[in-house]
Amino acid sequence: MMLDRYADAVGDLDPADGEVATAELVVTDDVLVKAFVLAPGGEIDAHEHADATNVFHVLEGEPTVIRDGESERLAA
Repeated sequence: MMLDRYADAVGDLDPADGEVATAELVVTDDVLVKAFVLAPGGEIDAHEHADATNVFHVLEGEPTVIRDGESERLAA
């Protein structure tokens, strides 16, 4: 899927308060690009990607990321 089809991929993502919805945008052997829509109060459980680099591109809102016990608020 091409990234210019982003709107189509996430158009139906509408999580209820406290929930998270996701869509996989690009999946190859060495790349995974996912879209996350977090409703107010939505959280993603702590987890690791030991052999990967995470890149966050915030389009709207201000999520908080916690890494090594330190929290950082991101902004669009």
